[in-house]
Amino acid sequence: MAPARKRRGSRAAPEPEAEEDVEVVAEKPKRGSRGGGRKRSSEGGGGDGGDGAANKARKFKLYQDATTGRYETDPFEGDGAGALGEVKDKEREKAEALDPKELAALVSKMARYMLLRGSKKAPIVKAKVADAVMGDYKKLRITTYVFGKARDLLRDAWGYDLAPAPPSCGDVEFRGQAKDAWYLVYAPRLRSAKHAALAANGLPERELAARGVLMAALAMVQAHGGAIREKELYRMLSAVDPRLPDEPTQNPKSSRNEVPGVGNVAALLDEFKAQHYVVASKDTEDEPTLALGPRALVDVGRYQITQFQADALGHAAVDAAMIQELADAKPPDAAEAQQ
Repeated sequence: MAPARKRRGSRAAPEPEAEEDVEVVAEKPKRGSRGGGRKRSSEGGGGDGGDGAANKARKFKLYQDATTGRYETDPFEGDGAGALGEVKDKEREKAEALDPKELAALVSKMARYMLLRGSKKAPIVKAKVADAVMGDYKKLRITTYVFGKARDLLRDAWGYDLAPAPPSCGDVEFRGQAKDAWYLVYAPRLRSAKHAALAANGLPERELAARGVLMAALAMVQAHGGAIREKELYRMLSAVDPRLPDEPTQNPKSSRNEVPGVGNVAALLDEFKAQHYVVASKDTEDEPTLALGPRALVDVGRYQITQFQADALGHAAVDAAMIQELADAKPPDAAEAQQ
């Protein structure tokens, strides 16, 4: 599994300055290194032969719409105005009746809470914000107003946006916190190959490797129609990198599950679940499954996952039919929301 893969440029559309693709070379598997508590040989998987040589270099890119030049995330991403709820006149009046400094301090506190939660990729659940931030102001019932103002502050001052969870992905309807959460993401105006490279600059190698596992997992889930059995995901990840365990382990926290340069795959998958990149459920045969979660849609997006699939397979370009299929599924008002 390549320790780094997500930060990549694009030549999909002409720009004033051509952005270079980021070349990523897979880490060289080591003979006898452990994956899931079992010794694995580098032979027969992930190498340019059986000698443990590094995988062939792959160049990963951001998907860029050839017509608009935008770096698309997902067709269901909107600005979330409807999900936030309309601020009623009475609520606005009560909020703006506060001393301006008092209101500004409250908005700053809300923005700080969002930023801290978002920096950990933790979901921001609006129903819990009042208890965490509003304090005595909760009784004024001005949380929606303050939430919206804090969101504006993050967007204008820091280039972040808060994206609400879409209601579903394909046949999977999101429930619980995965339905009601918001996610801190980069504002659409900042999304570009150069910004992606800047955001990845200086990250620890372990974190870059975790992002590689994430993208590989999302690509496999999407390739299976948006949901995959967990044991099948393990099998496919192990086929890509034979150091990784090929089945779920009974004790995910065991140090025997540590893979050098990658980490604990079971712990990473649990982290992706907590962050809502994937959501867990059981299929009709009571088998644990993972589906694309709301954060995967608003933070990465199926366009980018499709681009990653094409790059990982060494294709020169994304299959236009796959992009068209995603575009055809776009709700009528989604194009306006993305402007």
